[in-house]
Amino acid sequence: MGDPVISSEGDLEAVVLFETLDLLAGLLHPAFFTIHGAPGEQNVSFLTRELWVLFFIRVHELLAPETGVARFPGAPSSVSLFSGLEWLCARYPDESSPDLAYAVRAADSWLTASKRVVVWSGALDRHLRCEVSLQQLISIYANLAKHSFLKSTRQVDRVRRLCSSAGPTITFEDSMAARDEFFQHIEGMLQFHSTRLVEYLGAVFLALRDFVARRAVPRTNVVDDIKPPSPTSSSTFHFMYAEALWRFSGYSHERIQSCTPSTSPSFTGEYAQHAGWDDVEDGATGGAI
Repeated sequence: MGDPVISSEGDLEAVVLFETLDLLAGLLHPAFFTIHGAPGEQNVSFLTRELWVLFFIRVHELLAPETGVARFPGAPSSVSLFSGLEWLCARYPDESSPDLAYAVRAADSWLTASKRVVVWSGALDRHLRCEVSLQQLISIYANLAKHSFLKSTRQVDRVRRLCSSAGPTITFEDSMAARDEFFQHIEGMLQFHSTRLVEYLGAVFLALRDFVARRAVPRTNVVDDIKPPSPTSSSTFHFMYAEALWRFSGYSHERIQSCTPSTSPSFTGEYAQHAGWDDVEDGATGGAI
């Protein structure tokens, strides 16, 4: 493997700002969903199932970490676009605080909180259970949705290990038999939580937009007039940084808020499971997740 492309703090900052803003601008868009209800009582509905699936695949791209992509003193060993925002807040504690840091912490706390999942499998004639975060559920769902059988077996085995760690050990064949039932159940969970997810992403987008807007005054699209973060290893990252500042500082608060719901209390609780956690038969547990 060659040397990582991201070889400085400035490189990572440029990538995180440009890629995250570009992704959030695409996700928080009326082409994906419609917001229904009055403020405080809102929910989102996606225009088509295909857009729904694409939305979660793209959210997974925001959250999925990659190992070894950055190599410089103090570089994180693995980083996602989302965890890159946490790194950015730590790099600029005065500049990003409190709005961006608060929005990122709030979203992270919600995404990483443990959920107890209980699924009835008709194929196995029994319940399955596991403890998993929404971030993990999004990862499983996105990978199962976009991959063929040959590439989905890793996710099926992931489900097997999750369930075996929380209840009776199940085989790979069991998890394959229950694959579609588990997929449908987590799809229902993600549908229930989708409005809250969009609300958290909207808060992050708004705070990140303000972060770049403070650097982009006066607005200009002349790259040489925009000083890149230091140190930056190549003009590629200078262009990415300049594009992030020029393009996204022009987004108005109203534009972002129009695609950010205020979630109804009906969708801020827990999704109804097929049975209680303690109703599932206990047994020998498998290895660590």
